[in-house]
Amino acid sequence: MYLYYYGVPGLIYHCDLFTASPSIKLLVDDPIVVNPGEAITLVCVTTGGEPLPTLTWVRSVGTLPEKIILKGGTLTIPAINSDDAGTYSCIANNNVGNPAKKSTNIIVRGKSFLQVYLFIIRLSSCTTIGLDFAIKVFYSLTIM
Repeated sequence: MYLYYYGVPGLIYHCDLFTASPSIKLLVDDPIVVNPGEAITLVCVTTGGEPLPTLTWVRSVGTLPEKIILKGGTLTIPAINSDDAGTYSCIANNNVGNPAKKSTNIIVRGKSFLQVYLFIIRLSSCTTIGLDFAIKVFYSLTIM
């Protein structure tokens, strides 16, 4: 867009006004798999946009955890736990065109435990000698 101003005869003022929609990049993997208690840092950087976009972080479900530390496009979650798992998105907006949005999923490993289900089935049969019983035991293992 060009702006011309004709104020003084013979003098033309020329000003270039340039605007561009925002673009961003996340400097993290997707998904991010972490252990409980670890700190995690998500980094979002602008790769374009005029005027310079502002960066905000949102969570797909619920609000951001209160313990997070935000500094520019960097979001840090100290001592992550399973409640912090989910999709986190960085949004860049400069009121030109549509905001840019990039997301990543955080998976927090849970404590593994083994559940053993014991099923006992009683089968009986009568013989001329007496009563015989057969017991079968089935194990079903579920790791959660």
